[in-house]
Amino acid sequence: MDKKLRNILILAGILILLCVGYAVVGLVFPEEETETTDGQDNGETSRPLLTVTEDGLTALSFTYDADGDGAAELWAYTRSADGETWSWADDPAVPLSGSAFYGYSSTLASITSVKTITDVSEAQLEEFGLKEPRKTITFTDAVGGTQGFCVGAYNTYNGTYCAYKQGNPHTVYLLEGEFYPEFERGVTSLVSFDDLPSFAAEALVSLTLADGTRTVTVTRSTPQDTASPAVWYRSVDGAAPVAIASDLGGSLELLTGDMDYLTCYSVKAEDFSEYGLDGDTLRMTVIYKKTVEGEEREVTFTLTLGSTDKYGYYYARPDGTTLTMLLGGSVFHKVMTYDDGQISAGDAAETDTAAGD
Repeated sequence: MDKKLRNILILAGILILLCVGYAVVGLVFPEEETETTDGQDNGETSRPLLTVTEDGLTALSFTYDADGDGAAELWAYTRSADGETWSWADDPAVPLSGSAFYGYSSTLASITSVKTITDVSEAQLEEFGLKEPRKTITFTDAVGGTQGFCVGAYNTYNGTYCAYKQGNPHTVYLLEGEFYPEFERGVTSLVSFDDLPSFAAEALVSLTLADGTRTVTVTRSTPQDTASPAVWYRSVDGAAPVAIASDLGGSLELLTGDMDYLTCYSVKAEDFSEYGLDGDTLRMTVIYKKTVEGEEREVTFTLTLGSTDKYGYYYARPDGTTLTMLLGGSVFHKVMTYDDGQISAGDAAETDTAAGD
């Protein structure tokens, strides 16, 4: 056989194999037109899969492998009767962000099917990854009622997920994949920081640290002349307060910035040991001024403080919660390391002079 002819035949064979492969992918994961349930093309390129109204979400649950070990857990949330708050089924005391669930509502409403495949066999369900779905999502909408769907394989060829509506596994929809990451978030990403105790720097009245061996309280006295810097006092184990040296006091003034939370790491008490929050740990009690119903009041809250991350920020648990939070704000980052050893001889002399006065 002529060498040139042989090469042409080989190339033709490869082309035929590529065409067959393309056709198979198209059959298994079609991506063009949408079909109606009777198999007739209706000319649509996409259509909404679900009935979701704006801000109409009242309940939501989905499976999520939070630990990455292949064992998916069910995360379930419900909205209060007045529509103001959301709660987590496993621990209703965890404060949740309402805006996060508004985002879920928008995501569900945006899910579109680019193709509908009817009369799907059991064997095809296996191919679509729907014999054992990777995720199940169920929700209740004020208008659309309770709805749910199961999600199977992801097709990198056309960027879609295979899914079926609960109760009808033999009709498969190919869904545009943008929705999926939204349901790969655990409850820690939904915690509302606004509902946790915090304060602005100018509102701080006192800060007490107790580690089981001693208790140190730093108190700020604000002069009547508001243009003057605050005067700081320090008391150890209940002894009479001593005025802090002016330069050290100035440092404290700079260090007591607003308290904020950087992130939530856990909502489970069994994780406390991982963050140094079990056993005898450092406790911080803060008193600050807050305006409540038009009246200025002093508010007190306590945090249990554990270990620090690689940047020196503390893990903390607000009293009455099972939350492990990472604290920002220089007041927690630096003031906690304040000790007698940090006062120089000159500072100590100035402190003693202030105490004698």
